[in-house]
Amino acid sequence: MSWLSVIIAGMLTYLTRTTMVTLINRNILSDKIKQVLSYVPAAVFPAIIFPAVFLNDYGNLVELSNPKIYGATV
Repeated sequence: MSWLSVIIAGMLTYLTRTTMVTLINRNILSDKIKQVLSYVPAAVFPAIIFPAVFLNDYGNLVELSNPKIYGATV
């Protein structure tokens, strides 16, 4: 029963996200909005990476000697 629930939930999530991507009419968006949306991945990437590199498990800043900082700069 639990695997069936997981599979159904996954299918529903996939279908709801796919319909938004496939059914949107790209001609609706103006050039200005398209230009602004092109920067979204560049803005989201640091927001995902910063906490993973600079914060420990308790939400405190790590020391500069932490190897994660050096690994992120390479």
